[in-house]
Amino acid sequence: MKKIVILEDDTDTAEIVKLGFGSLYSILVISDLIGILNKIHDFLPDLIITDYVLGQYVSTEIIEKIRDIDHFKTTPVILLTGHPNIEKIATEINASNYLMKPFSLKDLHRCVTNSFANNMQDALSRVRQ
Repeated sequence: MKKIVILEDDTDTAEIVKLGFGSLYSILVISDLIGILNKIHDFLPDLIITDYVLGQYVSTEIIEKIRDIDHFKTTPVILLTGHPNIEKIATEINASNYLMKPFSLKDLHRCVTNSFANNMQDALSRVRQ
């Protein structure tokens, strides 16, 4: 079963996503950023879904630290935010997809499916080279 980490400090949003995807994927919700790198390293997610603002941090800082770990350099990231500069932020964190809040679970499911498919194609391309 593929694993997804959800970085979200809004417990309602995190719970909705978890309920919507919990039967399809193994889900870890992280709302408290203390020890986040250890939690992610222990869980080894195949995908990261993140809000832009996480407490006193922004996802650009957090994703940068996660991507410093070799295992997560190519892990796809989906950005969820209500921030008006969503495209710029998504580019900064090299997000595979992004959704403006509020979003539907149907749209998020499409993003997750596309992110997994694109990541698989990228991996196959790297193997062929």
